[in-house]
Amino acid sequence: MKLYTKEHLWLDFEDGIVVLGLTSYAISQLGEITFLTFQTSDFLNADDSIACVESVKIAWEIRSPISGKLLTVNRELESSQDKLNHSPESDGWLCQIITPEWQAADWMSPAAYQRYLETL
Repeated sequence: MKLYTKEHLWLDFEDGIVVLGLTSYAISQLGEITFLTFQTSDFLNADDSIACVESVKIAWEIRSPISGKLLTVNRELESSQDKLNHSPESDGWLCQIITPEWQAADWMSPAAYQRYLETL
């Protein structure tokens, strides 16, 4: 099950690996993403920069909500942002992180995230 952050990231945990991406809401607020570059390192601490995105509206630094070993990033998004713009919660995933620190209680369920969006 996907979980969500107040920073409009989604996390999907399976077999010790967290797949991380931007929510559809984030994309709708940013506008069309025109550029993305990853800030890669072997290990991420919570709040470390994962990537920088530029859109028609703003430039934004995406920060990791968790600590762990960076397994892979979706390099395809650096050359084409189509999947990020049109399928941010599936094919437009950003990175995969191996983490022992997964605590589902730290993030919102899909229903809780929807309620959160209604307050914005």
